[in-house]
Amino acid sequence: MAAGGEPWRGPHWYTSPHNWAPEVAVSPRPVDLHDVTLRDGEECADLAWTVEDKVAIAEALAFAERRVAFGRPILEHPLMRRQFEERVRTLQAAFALAWTSVQMLDEVRMERPPYSPRYHLFRLLTHLAKYWTAEQAVQAAKWAMEVHGGMGVLGEYPVERWLREAMILPIWEGTPHRQILDGLEVMARKGAHRLLMEQLAPEADPRTLEEMMDRVEAHLRLPPDAQEAQAEPLFRDLARFTADTLLRRFRV
Repeated sequence: MAAGGEPWRGPHWYTSPHNWAPEVAVSPRPVDLHDVTLRDGEECADLAWTVEDKVAIAEALAFAERRVAFGRPILEHPLMRRQFEERVRTLQAAFALAWTSVQMLDEVRMERPPYSPRYHLFRLLTHLAKYWTAEQAVQAAKWAMEVHGGMGVLGEYPVERWLREAMILPIWEGTPHRQILDGLEVMARKGAHRLLMEQLAPEADPRTLEEMMDRVEAHLRLPPDAQEAQAEPLFRDLARFTADTLLRRFRV
């Protein structure tokens, strides 16, 4: 503490004296809703990424309808049409995953510790959704630039902007690295993947579901360093599997 009873400043630093006001300098109380509040914002990011994805596809579609190559619009080329179909399906699956996490947030947001198993399932879905929607937004924007060809890198076309914005989101809202590690933690410590598999069972292919469960369980038996180092392929496949399975539920 600085001399003279002024703890807010010293010989080389200074802070506001209001930090030591009696109504401020009290013992902190537990903050039960802090984590849920953060996750509320994360669900907004999930939906924002699916919007980025949708806009990138729309820009590519508008261009493909006008751009003529080999005597016809490139949208009429079988390969291009197939790519559009795959992109739309991936977008729909990503939205199904994001929207499911939003619905679960509404269910568990008022919980207090000790949290229920469904709260930990919500945590896992949140990390899967943020990871997968962010990755797909970047890939969709990159693909939309490819549809434009050389013109996709020019400022005259808005598609190059969508790639820049899509790449900002996963960095600002939580990197893929963080989503993978947090998702791994809730599986290892809370077993959230088991309840996830139960929830997906009605729509999932039984054999694929069993194989995914076996992969996760085998991964969690690895030494901690190996779990982390080898987590990305597993988490990517789990996110894709979850999104594709939830899409079947939304289509029923």
